[in-house]
Formats: sequence, structure tokens, C-alpha cells
Amino acid sequence: ALSMKRWHSILLSIRFLGIFLPGYIHPDEFFQSSEIFASEIFQCKGFLPWEFDPNNSFGPARSIVIPFLSSGIPMIFLRSISNWIHFLGFSKESEGWMLLYAPRFFLFLLSFVFDFCISLVYQMIEERGGKREKKKEEVRNEDDIESASMIVFYSSWVSILFFTRTFSNSLESLLFALVFTLILYISIRLEEGRNISKIAYSSLGILCVFGFFTRVTFAFFSLSPLLFLLYSLWNGKRDPNESFPQKSIRTLLGIFRVSLGAVMATLFFIIADSLYFGS
Repeated sequence: ALSMKRWHSILLSIRFLGIFLPGYIHPDEFFQSSEIFASEIFQCKGFLPWEFDPNNSFGPARSIVIPFLSSGIPMIFLRSISNWIHFLGFSKESEGWMLLYAPRFFLFLLSFVFDFCISLVYQMIEERGGKREKKKEEVRNEDDIESASMIVFYSSWVSILFFTRTFSNSLESLLFALVFTLILYISIRLEEGRNISKIAYSSLGILCVFGFFTRVTFAFFSLSPLLFLLYSLWNGKRDPNESFPQKSIRTLLGIFRVSLGAVMATLFFIIADSLYFGS
């Protein structure tokens, strides 16, 4: 039988090879990202979707920041090394293939964030379950459970295909994974009565705004974890002697710190979109 590590390597290789599959899953793979920046960065013919067209009667409907993160960054990098590509003997026609695969490869690298979040969530839940000294058999079984959970994710067709494509849904999923992991981290530390940095709260607000500007549906997905965070802020370490004013101050302070990060991120999106769309 293959070991867990070999299964990890095999499934990770399949995810990587999925980048080079011909065709596409859905036209939005291009219309939500690469079509927008291909014409600007490479001066080639492209199609501007109505959501990003500033000449619409109601103006652009989506932010330009998210497509820039998924396709603009890898395309700018590809453009910067284009002279080296020609120097190495690649023809100009090969740029078309590179234009297709560069954003996919960038999303493949970002997909490791999911792996990190799954591993971190498992570790936090396991540590929360108890800090007693464990036998070697128990540790081995727990490691097998963590590896099995990773294999379930690695072998998912969503992980193999969708998370390496430039869909806004892919970035929405990635941001939700980060938000979920960060909320769990804050909640556990609140329950243990440990200090939480202001950066953690502000980062949560920033991630939530990025998720909302990626897709409006992010607000509905993140509602349940955010309500759980509110519950954790109110209960703290569940001390029965804690007074109502103490709970109120901790809750309002946590909300304020999250809101501070959210406001900063919102201003960033407003400024970036105003500069790009010229409004």
C-alpha cells in the first residue's frame, strides 16, 4: 500500500498537471480575469466584459483589484521576462500558451494556502482537545487522520481543477479559508484567555472586505463564522464571574478592531477602482 506522503505527492502532481489541460471549464475563467488585462499588458485583442466596462450606463459593476491579483500580477511578470523567453529560443507564438498557463500556475501556487489552512485548523482543534501527554499510538493515529483529511482535499476535483483556474469563485474560496482559520484562531485564544494581537483583528476585517469585493456571495458564506466570532467575543473564557460591562467592552473592542481593518481595505478598493476606471 502507498504511504500517505506518496499519496500527497501523487495527488499534488495531478493538481499541477491539471494546469496544462486544454480547453476551459467555463468562459468566466477568462472573462473574469485574463481577458481584462491581456489587451492592456500585451497589446493584443481582448474582450472587456460588461462588469468591467466603465462606459456602461451604470458604470463598472465589479472591482478591478481582484482580477489584477489573479491575472494581472502573473501577466506583468510574464511581460517582464518576455525578452529572456525569446532569448531562450521560444517563438512569439509560444507567448499565447504562456499567457494561458501563467495565471493558472499562479493560482496553483496560491492553492497551497488551502493546504496550510486545513493543516492549521486541524492542529488548533487537536490542541484545544487537550494537552495531555499522549502515547505514540495516539500520535500516529492523529497524524493519519490529518493526512487523510489532506488526501480528501487533494483528491477533490474542485481542488484539482477549479482552484487552479482564474475564477472569482476560486479566490472567494481561498479568502473564506483564511477567514475561517483566523476566526477559529481568535476564538480559541479568547476561550483560553490569551492575548490577541490587533493585527489579527484588523487582518480579519481586511480579508472580509477582499472577499466581499471578490464576490457578493462571500457575505453569506462568512456570516455564520462571523456570528460565531461575536459569540466568542461575548463569552470570552466563559468566566461566570465576569460582569456585563466587561463582556460588552471586550465585544465592542473586538468589533472596532475588525471594523478598522475593514474600513482601511474598503478605502483601498475605492481608491484603486477610482484610479483605474477614472471616476
